Amino acid sequence: QGITNLRKQKKGFSLKSSTIQEVEDEIEKLSPDARRLLKGTLLTRNLAAEGETLFGSDVFDHARFGNLLISQHEVLRDYLCISTPKIEQMIETALKAGALGAKTTGSGGGGCIFAYACHKAESIAEALEKTGAKVYIVHVDDGVRKEN
Repeated sequence: QGITNLRKQKKGFSLKSSTIQEVEDEIEKLSPDARRLLKGTLLTRNLAAEGETLFGSDVFDHARFGNLLISQHEVLRDYLCISTPKIEQMIETALKAGALGAKTTGSGGGGCIFAYACHKAESIAEALEKTGAKVYIVHVDDGVRKEN
């Protein structure tokens, strides 16, 4: 609904390239739900573009990636409304224990998160287990390879 209305009111509107600032006046005319969802969509698009740039850089900035995860979680929580008190508790716990970032994962509402940590996975896992969470530590691998 928000996209349809925006396209009628603002010639040249594109989900791929229009900035929030370019269409802010028209967004404010939408219903509260349409406004919230459209802003969440545009913010997610911006974060994905920033992440793509980060992954394409010569040196990967782990702290910046963690911040992008936190920002994406804030969009999911504040604009798409898919967090729960349990998710918020787990994310806060992970961050306080040293995670660089954390966000809800899955379709939301189910109590699943992932926390990004380069060096403190075990202590973060212990802190999360104290909240009653079931924890799995996952490591990044080099990818597919053939072993003889």
